[in-house]
Amino acid sequence: MPMSKRARLGGRPARARAAQPLHRLEVGRDGPHQVVGDRARPHGVRVVAVCPTGVNTPMNDGLAALEGATPEEIGERSAGNLLPVPWIEPDDVAEAVLFLASDGARYVTGSPLVVDAGLLTR
Repeated sequence: MPMSKRARLGGRPARARAAQPLHRLEVGRDGPHQVVGDRARPHGVRVVAVCPTGVNTPMNDGLAALEGATPEEIGERSAGNLLPVPWIEPDDVAEAVLFLASDGARYVTGSPLVVDAGLLTR
């Protein structure tokens, strides 16, 4: 993994993260999923952060009403997704969580699962 990507995803060594109390985490460098994952590993517990982009929920309707626009206008204006969608559907996030709960993800731990339609790659 290239160093820049490792750093962006919070790539400090486990020993350095585990030595920090949870309240002293630095956002962007130490994710709670990493520290809790390091501490939970001896107990067989996996910890993964699911990081979605904007999700198509009724909250979009409320935001649109506040701004006097339609939800679609808000989505098109605010989304910077690489894929041509203003947001993802709740089922997309649910599918990611189902994958994490499956045997196929048995070795996934201490990392984020980014479900963002390419937002972070822009």
